[in-house]
Amino acid sequence: MTPLFSIAIPAHQDRPRLARLLDRLEGEGAPLEVIVVDDASDDGAAEMLAARRPPPHIALRVVRNAANLGPGPSRNAALEVVSAPFTLFLDADDMIHRDAFACLSEALPRAPVDFTLFRHHLVTRADRPFTYRMMAGDEALWAAARARCGGRAGGMTGALTLADAPELAGMVNYPWTRLFRTEFLRARHLRFPDLRLHEDVPFHWAAWLAADRFMALDHAPPLVHHFQLDQGGRATDVDDARRLDAFRALNMTLDAEPRLSSDPAVAAVFARFAEGLTEWAAGRLARGPHHGAARAAAAQVRQRLGAIAEALDLPAREALDA
Repeated sequence: MTPLFSIAIPAHQDRPRLARLLDRLEGEGAPLEVIVVDDASDDGAAEMLAARRPPPHIALRVVRNAANLGPGPSRNAALEVVSAPFTLFLDADDMIHRDAFACLSEALPRAPVDFTLFRHHLVTRADRPFTYRMMAGDEALWAAARARCGGRAGGMTGALTLADAPELAGMVNYPWTRLFRTEFLRARHLRFPDLRLHEDVPFHWAAWLAADRFMALDHAPPLVHHFQLDQGGRATDVDDARRLDAFRALNMTLDAEPRLSSDPAVAAVFARFAEGLTEWAAGRLARGPHHGAARAAAAQVRQRLGAIAEALDLPAREALDA
């Protein structure tokens, strides 16, 4: 049976958790194409992958980078070989809900959409791994979108446009929050930039602004479990010069997406998103040797956001709180 879903997984020095994820995927009843891009790991991942014998309904494909390129180029490499109609990005240390593909399969025939947004589960405490809650900010944005769509026939069920629920674009930029129609990614030339961190920010906004219609699975449980625990080497914990990529990513996004400075509703959502990321990234570098560079970069981003707010006749604070 031809797989409906391709799972793209970049992996670097994460063999135990990658094996855990592959074990779960291989236990799925649905046919899957699983593409692992081994980003020049030297922790035994290549040997583990070569030794795996997945069941017949799981097509495991391994791409190996000759040098460590980072998550963006690795996801792009996976996209070059994806063959299923729908693509799901996962990190090597993520876990998939046991009913994820059943929920997605059931929802897809109802409306052809460019991507399907679903709730995720953020694990922040080892002693409470099953809270099934998103980040607090994402929970608030999801609730606001649900309230906005309350008077719409079907609520948040069925195909939506960005105008129906602009708040949702301000959710976390991780690529594993959505199932993408593969042809949408290819037709719109959606790829990840070559940044070591925050490479998903330009991709996130490009996808939102390119999509004609999307679906939000308001009725489904969180479909991906993402772990923000002390696992060693997490990108979230980086406090060196790579963190400056947050500001590069925001500037790349502003440069590439003119709608962010011309559409008041979208600009307001982006401004709040950008200010939140700017404050967080600058705070991570506040006491280190890159403090000055972070302050200057943050000031530049805020200046650009202020210019957009002024051009659209939006008070700066309204732009952040709309």
